[in-house]
Amino acid sequence: MLIIAVWVAFWCLGALWLFSIGELKPRDDITVVSTVTWTKETRYFFLYNCFALLWVNAFFIGLAQFTVAAACAMWYFTWQGDVPGTGSVLKGLRWGMTKHLGSIAFGSCIIAIVQFIRYIFEYYRQKAKKGTNNRIVKAIFCITSYCLLCLEKCVKFITKNAYIQVALTSNNFCASAWQAFCLILKNAARFAVVGSMGCIFLFLGKLFIACATALACYAALTYWEKPADQIASPYLPCLVALVIGYMIGSIYLSVFSFSADTILQCFLVDEELAAKGTKRPESNRPPTMEGFVQDISKDGKKKGCCC
Repeated sequence: MLIIAVWVAFWCLGALWLFSIGELKPRDDITVVSTVTWTKETRYFFLYNCFALLWVNAFFIGLAQFTVAAACAMWYFTWQGDVPGTGSVLKGLRWGMTKHLGSIAFGSCIIAIVQFIRYIFEYYRQKAKKGTNNRIVKAIFCITSYCLLCLEKCVKFITKNAYIQVALTSNNFCASAWQAFCLILKNAARFAVVGSMGCIFLFLGKLFIACATALACYAALTYWEKPADQIASPYLPCLVALVIGYMIGSIYLSVFSFSADTILQCFLVDEELAAKGTKRPESNRPPTMEGFVQDISKDGKKKGCCC
């Protein structure tokens, strides 16, 4: 998050410098304010700068997701008996930066292209809404906007699972995306259950963190004599603390959500190996998963789950 914040701050400085390039012309309605008139080349540079923002942001997020996926995969498949598996975040980051940088960049580029198209459409949709009162045209705009939003969410979902497959199989992005797509289709019920349960627990976790932060703020402002004498009401600071706590909880719990998705795919790959009769070292998986895989390995007629 710190790297993304630094990048966004650097981008804002560049955008302000780019925004100031052009010919200054006085405005007719406000004489003390001037308008910057851009050339065609400046507009192209500004669009390029906006696309770079989307691409680099998606790249940093993708690199973080791959790092978490690699660490979870190492933890799952290096479990030895009663000794917990070792999952190194630094090793996952090194893998991403040295071996799979192209896959992460390609996946983030796809996300950036979809987002860029959607934002450009939203810009022209807002301008068109002001110039027309035709309900059919407005309905078409709303439907198209909703479809583009769904496309963006689908691309992000497939890309996220593709990064997990890249960490598991070391294949390129396209092959990993196809494997992830097949895996989701053949195990749709499992993904739906895990996703639903995960959303419930994540919401409860965010709510608990936000409420605990607000209560701590209220106790500090009420029972601590120094701030209690300087404020008229503690409710507004508590509301701000509630929002900040919810945002921080969302950031941290997103790591646990992605880890759960990675462990689910690790289990499905492990299940595939057991269904095919592939020999693996005994107790080379977390004990909580051992019973599930043994039950599947006894069923010789059960087919694997992966493509």
